[in-house]
Amino acid sequence: MTPLVASPPAGDTALTSRQMEVTLLLRSGLRHGEIATCLGISQRQVARLAGQARERATAATSSHLVALLTQGRLGTSLTVPV
Repeated sequence: MTPLVASPPAGDTALTSRQMEVTLLLRSGLRHGEIATCLGISQRQVARLAGQARERATAATSSHLVALLTQGRLGTSLTVPV
């Protein structure tokens, strides 16, 4: 029996557009509450998106996630100015 939800292949660090938005705002130094206000979503949703981005990128912390972004080691299906 195959699983209902497929996990991304190993090494796949492509973030969704919303995960990338949150990561970019984290890189600019904003806190979850400030990001929530900017995006018009709840702080809980920001925390969830940041957590998903960290998991997908195999980053231990938000700082590590931002470092991976800065190093160009994260991808997205969209063209995002870095």
